[in-house]
Amino acid sequence: FFFQAEDGIRDAQESRGLGDVYKRQAYKKVILLNPQHVKTYTSIAELLTNKAEYQEAAEYYQKALSYDPKNADILFQSALNLDRLEMYEESAFHYKAALRNGYTSWVAYLNLSKAHYALGQFLDASAVLESSIKNNKDEPVYRLYKGAALSKLGKLDVALFEWRTSVCLLYTSDAADDLLCVELGGRRINKKKK
Repeated sequence: FFFQAEDGIRDAQESRGLGDVYKRQAYKKVILLNPQHVKTYTSIAELLTNKAEYQEAAEYYQKALSYDPKNADILFQSALNLDRLEMYEESAFHYKAALRNGYTSWVAYLNLSKAHYALGQFLDASAVLESSIKNNKDEPVYRLYKGAALSKLGKLDVALFEWRTSVCLLYTSDAADDLLCVELGGRRINKKKK
């Protein structure tokens, strides 16, 4: 198959993403008409992120945040993009701001702890996960990463506990009550009362 483009005929592979080019041009026209239209900046950033153009996407997220600095969704999306660029100090700042401004997804806590971990801030990574575990005690991924952070701090006994809890939670949420009373198949083992 071939597709007609304004600069000639293209095959299917070459024409991929052509719609994104036209969308980006349309969004840029909207920006000229209304430079404070936040949704336009985020839409361009999303298009660029989908094309793995993370550096340019970061610029558009920053422009959106310059007009709406407390928008938790934009802060979170910007932080995700900064993670892709391995800009962990900046992404940690944006995750914290997103959480401070009402972002409630457990992924924000997890990614914030990963950013601290990447920066070698293992105590901070552990603290973030500890605070999030209080609200999401049955989420095994938290405990897995908390164990990793604690192991880097040399707290192997606590790290091992977190890892065991994580494994048990993967099979059953009842496992958090008593690690010794759950088999890996996830079935509860009933203790006989004496």
